[in-house]
Amino acid sequence: MGDSISGRYRVNDKNHQVDHEKLHSYLKSPDGKRDLSATVSSHNEVLKDIIKQVEYFKDENNKLKEDIKSLQKEVSKLKKKKK
Repeated sequence: MGDSISGRYRVNDKNHQVDHEKLHSYLKSPDGKRDLSATVSSHNEVLKDIIKQVEYFKDENNKLKEDIKSLQKEVSKLKKKKK
């Protein structure tokens, strides 16, 4: 892993660290640096949204699986009628 924590951030390379100038104003403290509390809160909200989306897609996936099973049964019935 070396000095890399993630794909972009590098502990020992200032060119691959957080650029505080590019942070959204909500994430900045009055002195212009990162506001850790706001950052954590933002991450929490993003995670909540991602969890909702995952749950939605799980539900949709289950519905589609049921639809596929129903269609497979119908196809099977039609094949039996043809014989």
